[in-house]
Parts: sequence; C-alpha cells; structure tokens
Amino acid sequence: MMRREEAAHKIEELARQTLNVASRYSMGGIVEAESIENGGAFTIMCAMLAPYYKLGNDEQKAIIAVFIKEYAPIKDMPTDDKYFKALDRLYIDLDALIAKLDKTLNY
Repeated sequence: MMRREEAAHKIEELARQTLNVASRYSMGGIVEAESIENGGAFTIMCAMLAPYYKLGNDEQKAIIAVFIKEYAPIKDMPTDDKYFKALDRLYIDLDALIAKLDKTLNY
C-alpha cells in the first residue's frame, strides 16, 4: 500500500491532468489531495469521468457506468486504512481506464 497521502496526491495529479486545470483548488477545491483524503475521492472520480461519458459511445458509457458503480461504496467509507487501500486501487484502475478512454476517443 502507498503511504496514506501518496494515493490522494496521485489522484490529484491525474485529475489536474485529465481536467486540464492548473490550480490545486480548482472546481471548488475538489481537485486537491486534502479533499480526497477527507472522503472526496468519489466526487473527483465522477468529475474526471464526466467528459468521457459525455463524448463516449454506448459501449464506453457502459464501461464508465460499471466503473462508477464498482467504486460507489468509497463515498460512504470512513477515512481509515480501508479507505486509503481503496484509494490505491482507485488510482491504478482510474489511470488505466482514462488511458483506455483517451485512446478510443482520441481525446
């Protein structure tokens, strides 16, 4: 498992790149590691996937919907070790999904 803060920082970096935002406090502060550490991972994940969902075909939208459903429980987790382990997995899976979507959508 990554250090507790490491996964949140990696998700923040991925979000900033994906959403093309320079400021850590963009979008009302959700693109920020501290927000992710404090339970905001589901929110930022959905924000990151929304542009792909909008532009995607039915198959891509279905893949995104399944991914969101798989990670929906993270929104109700207390921010303990289980949450941070889920963040580790979320970062790896989200990075792979976005790379796949970038390739298929020529984004």
